[in-house]
Amino acid sequence: NYYQQLSRLTLQHLLFYRYKTTVLLLTAISGTLDALQYLLSLGANWKKMDSKENNIIHLAVLYFHTHILKYIIKLNIPELNVWQHLVEMLKSNDSHRKEMAARCLEVLCILKEQFWKDVYEAGTVPCLVNLLKSKQVNLECLAAGILSNISSNVPVAKCLVEAEAIPILITLLQSKYPELQSRCSVILHDIAQVDGNQDSIAQMNGISPLVNLLHEDFEDVLVNAINCIRALCLKNPANQKAVKDQGGIPLLVDFLSAKSDVLISASSAAIAELARGNKQVQDAIAKENAIVPLINIIRLKKLSNQVKAAMAIEALADHNAAIQKERSDFGLTVCRQNCLNGIPSEFRRSLFRRQNRSCVRGFT
Repeated sequence: NYYQQLSRLTLQHLLFYRYKTTVLLLTAISGTLDALQYLLSLGANWKKMDSKENNIIHLAVLYFHTHILKYIIKLNIPELNVWQHLVEMLKSNDSHRKEMAARCLEVLCILKEQFWKDVYEAGTVPCLVNLLKSKQVNLECLAAGILSNISSNVPVAKCLVEAEAIPILITLLQSKYPELQSRCSVILHDIAQVDGNQDSIAQMNGISPLVNLLHEDFEDVLVNAINCIRALCLKNPANQKAVKDQGGIPLLVDFLSAKSDVLISASSAAIAELARGNKQVQDAIAKENAIVPLINIIRLKKLSNQVKAAMAIEALADHNAAIQKERSDFGLTVCRQNCLNGIPSEFRRSLFRRQNRSCVRGFT
């Protein structure tokens, strides 16, 4: 034991004085979790740094060993706060350090649902907003990816508004990168549902680029843009009219006949909120012959889509005699009512609650 300890100490001194590193730091570089756990159990000095002042957290980040970071988080050592280290690296002038910190954050924030709070409380949101302004596509996509995974939490959405993220996100909707377009739509969707930010997004000209995204080919981009439009139109007559004026109605109606159930679901829900309580918009949607594809959905598609199509027709016909007559001419009143009556009201409400969370937060 004496000679083993002496050999270990000799090796540590050699590594530190010759290469400015330690065995523990090497385990962080290699990502060998078992070795790191063993060395820490022996009392290895985790405060040691290499010649560039990197400790085990910095090195685990730089070499993208998120399993090491997850273990260190679990240790709960105040001086080894992974989140604070990541914030420090996000603020670095070194692009590589920023990128690797963002890559690790992107993984960590989906490993555990409650990690969003740690990410938020560490002050990462303003740092990530700065990355959105970096003019470096890889950093912009990473930052948008992280934020789209946590922006459904109200404190994060509020922090994004305070960090003046809305105009940046609207600008990025107009980028040529589908991944960035999709993720920014998700974030704006979440922001729109907090503190009356529907109007703020509209006033900053956010509706036009969202409608323009409806011409894209990628399903994720389309679904997230449609969901964002729906969130902006929720009980908001001015935004309902703006979507109509920007030419969004024909595009949304076209998606009712799409092959994708996801697109059909999203567009049905968006049309319902676009039409709700707004006769001018109801008439414009009816003029685009939306009733027929909605009827086809009720007759032919799966249950969740049937419910959304029925609710869209219900919103279109509300206090609108002409559309009520058109609905009756198609013999839909009984069909629609049977569809809705056969489904518990709580299930119907849960479908729309799920629709509020239905953005595609990853990009495929």
